[in-house]
Amino acid sequence: LKDVIEKEKIEALYFATGSGGTGAGLLIGKEFHNVKIKLVGVLVVDTIEYFTNKINKIVEDFEELYDVTVDARAQEIEFLDGFIGKGYAIPYPEEIETISRIAKYGIILDPVYTGKAFHGMLQHIKERGYRRVMFLHTGGIFSIFAFNEYFQHETKGLL
Repeated sequence: LKDVIEKEKIEALYFATGSGGTGAGLLIGKEFHNVKIKLVGVLVVDTIEYFTNKINKIVEDFEELYDVTVDARAQEIEFLDGFIGKGYAIPYPEEIETISRIAKYGIILDPVYTGKAFHGMLQHIKERGYRRVMFLHTGGIFSIFAFNEYFQHETKGLL
């Protein structure tokens, strides 16, 4: 990941934030490997305050478990909380449109995590003017089947 970020001059790395584990891992990895990149976590549930505390706790637990010091904390992550919609696992029309549009390029996003995060990323890069970003796709393809009714018009029964 470090090699790609440096070679491609990636400005920001976006990821879905639903438990805090991905954010904590990226923060620790960024610190240990001295990677210069902006981390942007798109919330799919809860609040910025919740994830700031949660990620800091995970980092502190990591420090204790491995007897190391990590100089990074969750305050270094930019959190976006405007893409949760009505709640966890409740898709919204703009998110569904993004998922459908991106699927045409062979990238499958799910309505619980990656769809919300990718939609948030697209909106955020318009605001920030980033030109080179990376999206960490954390999976979730199988959850798309639970939301089949949202995509019937797009898939013509493929799901």
